[in-house]
Amino acid sequence: MSSSLTIIWIAILAAYCIPLWDKVYWSYGRPFSPAFATVFYTLCRVIWTVCTSLMIWLCISGKGGLINTFLSHRAFVPMARLTYSVYLCHAWLIWYFMGSRRHVMDTHMYNVLINFIHITVMSYIMGFLFFVVFESPILELQKYGIESFGRKHENRDKTSVELKLNLKSNYHNNNV
Repeated sequence: MSSSLTIIWIAILAAYCIPLWDKVYWSYGRPFSPAFATVFYTLCRVIWTVCTSLMIWLCISGKGGLINTFLSHRAFVPMARLTYSVYLCHAWLIWYFMGSRRHVMDTHMYNVLINFIHITVMSYIMGFLFFVVFESPILELQKYGIESFGRKHENRDKTSVELKLNLKSNYHNNNV
């Protein structure tokens, strides 16, 4: 790996850490200055988005290295098929979970971790059910429709090519 590519990967990974530390000072009771908070929170998501785009681009272009190998592992294939269903279901689950609380949520690291694991597992369970009930049958119908549409037009194209060849040969035979 070249030195410039190594520097790009280090910059990407360092920039990914920026959003993780956005509330550290605040959680210890230190207030942000308005100027710092404005700049930081304005650029935080933009930096994360640019880093994600660069990582995807590097992995697609074959310069992903270990990260590409890890993300391309076979174990992620079933989860990759469920991601859209999980995306559709997780917001409803979070809405229900937060709306059914009767007291303020404690933000200690242990409680946040337990809530994260709970919501992630429940999201994948709901996403799997959503995938089986809705997404998988629709994908099969689309595949069937595309195949039948392709066969119909494939036969039409063969017929039109044969007709053109016959017209050319008849025209050529009549003019000779």
